[in-house]
Amino acid sequence: MNYSLTCRSIGLLVLATAIPAVAQTDLPRKMDEAAIQRSYQIQAQLARIDQDRESFIRNLISSWTPNVNPVLFGDVSSELRSLMERATTWRLYAASLVGNYNGMMQILRGEVSAARVINTLNAPQVHSPATTSITVGSVTTDALGATTSQLVFTPIPPCRIADTRGSGARTGILAAGVPRTFDLTTDGFLKGQGGSTSCAGLPSFSNYAWSVNLTLTGYSTSGFLSVYPFGGAVPATSIANFGTALPAIANSSTLTGCYGCGDDISVVASAPTHLILDVYGYFEVPSGYATGAITRTVMAGTSTNVAAGIYSRVDGAACPAGTTLIGGAQTNSSSSTNTILTSDHNVSGTNWYEYVKNTGSSTASVVVYSICQDIN
Repeated sequence: MNYSLTCRSIGLLVLATAIPAVAQTDLPRKMDEAAIQRSYQIQAQLARIDQDRESFIRNLISSWTPNVNPVLFGDVSSELRSLMERATTWRLYAASLVGNYNGMMQILRGEVSAARVINTLNAPQVHSPATTSITVGSVTTDALGATTSQLVFTPIPPCRIADTRGSGARTGILAAGVPRTFDLTTDGFLKGQGGSTSCAGLPSFSNYAWSVNLTLTGYSTSGFLSVYPFGGAVPATSIANFGTALPAIANSSTLTGCYGCGDDISVVASAPTHLILDVYGYFEVPSGYATGAITRTVMAGTSTNVAAGIYSRVDGAACPAGTTLIGGAQTNSSSSTNTILTSDHNVSGTNWYEYVKNTGSSTASVVVYSICQDIN
């Protein structure tokens, strides 16, 4: 069987793309049967999720419960449900395929292209115990300070998230050598940290890093304070030193947090002291895929039989929400004696379609597909 292909892009020239198959590669000069069937599998999964999103979300959360340490990540349902309810079906499907907890959260938040995951994984992966790792299969997101990419900073009006001079479960002077944990997100307002009751711009999600001003006061002897990510180890360095010559001392710093965790940082002082924490902003992975390797997904329409001598419109499948249509093409069963000619290409909302004519003497099959690219 021979194949012919026609292609036009929308607004930009499509030089190469990726097709959903066992493993994604640049678009070849034909779309084989395996790629077409994989496209149909993707569409069926998306339709299944849309039929009962609540059950899908509930089952996905339940599947992670045995693999998540509640001491580190808090309640799985409360941490994940809000992300899943806001996510598109496209991202939900991608999130269900990965076996890495933090990778799933990255997908749900748009930090990792859902298409990159869907085009790589054909079936859900075995869930690994949740850690602070940020690898999604072969997709790795670099942490703060990496040489290949950086986190982006979002400044906010200064927010007093904790003040141990106040009242609450996490207040009172820090005892020497006794660690204390703090939540730098909006959840911190509910944990008795002695800070504000609300702040403009403070996120509800525990991000990778934070811009924080730390103030030490109320001490009666010299000492130092160490800060480290929640769930991590106490470092051999201090972030601020204090002594009786000054009634208070402050230091502004960028602190590494605990991505997606129930809390963000822990502190330990070498001598009793009060601590005030003011958040000035946070760092997160940039979303959007306009630069670097762009991942595209092919959504094949139904195979259409075009009788000999017939001129017919054949549609590709619609690009799912969370992606945008950037072009299309077709695969057909034409031969030297049974040629398919394409007279027009166009778009109809979220799908690509083509008008074709079978100039041969027998029926030919045509599959038109839409080329979809992830968007925020």
